[in-house]
Amino acid sequence: MKKKPWVTTEIMDLCDKRRELRHLQYNSLASRENYQKANMDLRKKMKEAMD
Repeated sequence: MKKKPWVTTEIMDLCDKRRELRHLQYNSLASRENYQKANMDLRKKMKEAMD
């Protein structure tokens, strides 16, 4: 059985986006919502890739 790599370029791009938004989440409510959405998207993609 071959294992596929779960770290794709799409996942790495989402990590970079989340990292940028992490520092901005304390500035406003909209920034916090953007961070939470990016975090949810990243977690979903990672879970899909690991299956």
